[in-house]
Amino acid sequence: MTPPPFHLFGTPHIVAMVAMLAVPVALSAAVRRLDSERATRVVCVVFAIVMLVNQVVYWCYRYVTVGASTFVREHLPLHVCGMTVLLSVATLLWRRRFTYELLYFWGLAGATNAMVTRN
Repeated sequence: MTPPPFHLFGTPHIVAMVAMLAVPVALSAAVRRLDSERATRVVCVVFAIVMLVNQVVYWCYRYVTVGASTFVREHLPLHVCGMTVLLSVATLLWRRRFTYELLYFWGLAGATNAMVTRN
């Protein structure tokens, strides 16, 4: 079964973009309003688990669809994006300033690269 074609700025695309903005803003507002270390910890742990599960499922999917040799060559977390996901999980769980700063500057480098290059 083939997936439906992607339509730029179609309804699913716009919903995903709005959710990418709305969910972090809502979580931040909720944690600030509750002003509780426990609420902050719960949100961080849940978000870390979601990110880790998403990445592991993606790696499993790619391993099954492209095979072992292509997976090892192209999809191991040896690129900045894959390492950023793992470092984000570590930052959410252990909340260290160094990992946060590293993620911040990797994000700046990645966003600058994405704006400068076509693909």
